[in-house]
Amino acid sequence: MKCCANIHFNQQCLIRNVIPNYAKYKVPYTSPESEMTQKKVHIIRIKDEIKFLHKKKQKLNRNLYNAHLKAAQEWGNM
Repeated sequence: MKCCANIHFNQQCLIRNVIPNYAKYKVPYTSPESEMTQKKVHIIRIKDEIKFLHKKKQKLNRNLYNAHLKAAQEWGNM
């Protein structure tokens, strides 16, 4: 499942401190604090993506479960 692979990829990025291209944002360098802000923005973006992917996976699982129940109801005790 592509969703599971994306979740795993994002978790590995967090563990290995790697920033994927989709999570890169430019924060203007005006002070030393901006460097810390930029790092936190990257981490927050990756964590938000993981949350989104978990919700997507949960929705897919729910739809699959409902389809399974519907098929079982139609076929009966064969």
